[in-house]
Parts: sequence; C-alpha cells; structure tokens
Amino acid sequence: GETILAAIFGRRREGSPGAPVMYETFDWACRPDLRATGLGVRVLRAYTAEHGPILDTGGSPDTRALLPRLGWRQLGTV
Repeated sequence: GETILAAIFGRRREGSPGAPVMYETFDWACRPDLRATGLGVRVLRAYTAEHGPILDTGGSPDTRALLPRLGWRQLGTV
C-alpha cells in the first residue's frame, strides 16, 4: 500500500473582480518522524510554486514561528 509522508490541503480563493486569485492553505502536515528532514517545508514550497500567492490564517504556534523564516510576512489581522 501507499504511505503518506507529508500533505498539504488548500482551496482556491477568489476575491473581488480584478483581484488576484489566491490559494488558502488550511492544513499541512508531515509524519512526526520526518519533521527534521524538511519534507513538510518542501511540500509547502512546491505548493507555493504551483499555485502562486498563498493566504494562511491562524495556524499552530509552530507554524506561526516557521512561516516568517520561510519568507512569509503578515499583511494584517483578521
């Protein structure tokens, strides 16, 4: 059988007419025994490369600490 090592789930998010289409991630994860390998980060980067700008709201404390180190920035608060 197949084994999932890491995954990301998101959806297309369309704003007002003329606004860029963005994708919103709502969950991404990696098997705990593979977290130190950077596999989850590689999956996130591949998702970004395929879809372009990504919107992320909330997240675990670990995610909120990691995203700025990956070049993400906060645009505002909800």
